[in-house]
Amino acid sequence: VRGADPTLGDAIKSLLSQDFRQYRLCIVVDDQDDPAVKIIRDAIDERDAARVEVLTLQNPLSSCTLKCSAIAEGVEHVLAIDPDAEYLVFVDADSRPPAAMMKTLTGALFNDPSLGLASGNQWFEPESQATIGSTVRSLWYAGALFFSMLFNNPWAGAYAMRVRDVRKIGLIEAWRRSAVDDGVQKSLLGQESLSCRSLPSMIIVNRESCSLSYVITWMRRILTWSRIHEPGFWLTVLQMSFASALIIAIFGTLLWAAVMGDGWLFAGAAASIVLSGVLSVLAWRTIRQSVIAQADSAWGLEGASGRQMLSALLLVGVAQAVYSISCLGAIICKTVRWRGVEYQVVKGGVKLVEYLPYSSASQSDQSI
Repeated sequence: VRGADPTLGDAIKSLLSQDFRQYRLCIVVDDQDDPAVKIIRDAIDERDAARVEVLTLQNPLSSCTLKCSAIAEGVEHVLAIDPDAEYLVFVDADSRPPAAMMKTLTGALFNDPSLGLASGNQWFEPESQATIGSTVRSLWYAGALFFSMLFNNPWAGAYAMRVRDVRKIGLIEAWRRSAVDDGVQKSLLGQESLSCRSLPSMIIVNRESCSLSYVITWMRRILTWSRIHEPGFWLTVLQMSFASALIIAIFGTLLWAAVMGDGWLFAGAAASIVLSGVLSVLAWRTIRQSVIAQADSAWGLEGASGRQMLSALLLVGVAQAVYSISCLGAIICKTVRWRGVEYQVVKGGVKLVEYLPYSSASQSDQSI
């Protein structure tokens, strides 16, 4: 935990209300004066104090992100005080997991010896009226979610592993050289003939709103982490380039037809633009409906209204533009600023420029 996410208190209460027989909760805080500490203490009832341990990050490494430093320290501590632990479940501070999360994720591992990691994924649906940024993020992530689930890519927000597999693949040391904690498991587990699986019921709905400028920064960082850790990143670049080229070509055709006064060509290009947008919105709606139907955390979500569909249609082009800008930014990115700290992008990872405790003045009403 670094900084006070707006849903941090709810996340801790959710973790203390899991439908699971025996577990302990370990929270690693970036700094003892972090603004999150008070929220954590307030969220822990006296009756739950024995179940929870709050640690402070002791050694922020320069060879990885602060998140990976904290996770490596936290796992080492847990295994030192409880060497007989069988499973580790990892949860991000901005997640609000359903009560069955631990049971579902560990149950998948228990039932399939060939499985090395079981994870959920995320969906973005604000509780309040959607902003332009929220809608653009949701449109983009619909495609990202489809391919992430299709290829069973791990998601850091909620995943489980066996302790013996964490030790076998040397994951703790790998984290100490990583930008994100979910970027290295798939390849390391594959070397041991173990697979990863994404569970549709564990898609966790993020209900925060956000601005368009935040989405650009967030997406560029996500794609930069993908560039560092995923060989498939360049397929993402290829797809983005192809889609952008088609959009430029069709809008160029529309402009040419307007200048030349070719009504049929203008009508055909305009119809193609509208049809493309409608198909994109229908794809977004289909994936959203799947989330509502399968995800345990999708309580309160209903089918997309006409107003939501129209808003999404009007923002399809914006979503593609933001995606293209962010992807190009990720290709040339040399520094990333994440939760108030700057990292240099180096070959195969990142380098922490300078450690600074998180400032309470930096708090926001969305994930930081």
